[in-house]
Amino acid sequence: MTPELDRRAVNRRTLVGALSAAGGLFAVGSRGEPEAVAAAAQDATPAAGAAWTPPPIPEPLPKPGGTQAALVGAAPAPAAPKAAATPEAGAAAEPAATVKLTPDFAFDPAKVSIKKGQAVRWVNEGRSPQTVTGDPARVSDKSQVSLPDGAKPWDSGVLNSGAEFTQTFDVAGTYHYASMNTFPKVMTGEVDVQG
Repeated sequence: MTPELDRRAVNRRTLVGALSAAGGLFAVGSRGEPEAVAAAAQDATPAAGAAWTPPPIPEPLPKPGGTQAALVGAAPAPAAPKAAATPEAGAAAEPAATVKLTPDFAFDPAKVSIKKGQAVRWVNEGRSPQTVTGDPARVSDKSQVSLPDGAKPWDSGVLNSGAEFTQTFDVAGTYHYASMNTFPKVMTGEVDVQG
C-alpha cells in the first residue's frame, strides 16, 4: 500500500468514525467505505399509503383551570352530633361560626369567639386534604395546640376537599388548634369560648 492510499484509508476511517459518533447515520461496509443505513430507516417508516393515527383523547376531558386533584386519605370522620336549638324543636343547632380551610393553607378567620355550648364548623375549600386538630398528642409541635383545663381533645380526621367538620365547645376558655398537614406551611387557629 502506498503512503497516499494509506492516508486516504486513515482519513476515510476517521470520517466514518466521526459520522458514526455524531449520530450513527453511516456504517462501515466490508471494504471500509461509508454506506447509508437505509434498512433501519425503512423499518421505522410506515408503509406507503398508511395513515397517521393520532394519540387517544384522554377521558374525562380536562377542564379549564385544571383538573380536580385526586382525593386521598381516609374517609372523613363523622361529624359530632349537633346540640338541639331548643328542647321542644328537636332541630339541630346552626354552628355559631364557620371557619374555611383556604386554598392558601390558612384558617379563615384564624380566630373566632363563641359562647359556651355553641359549635364551630370547619369547611375545607382547598384541594389538599387537611385536619382540624385540638389534640396536643396528635401534632408534632405540641406548642401549636392547647386546651382549657377540663376540655377534651378532639380531631376531625382527614377532611378532603369540600368536606366539613363541626365541634361543640362545652368548656369556656381559649382553644388553640392546628392542621396536622404542615406542608407547605403550618395552619393554626383559635376558638375563644365565653362562659
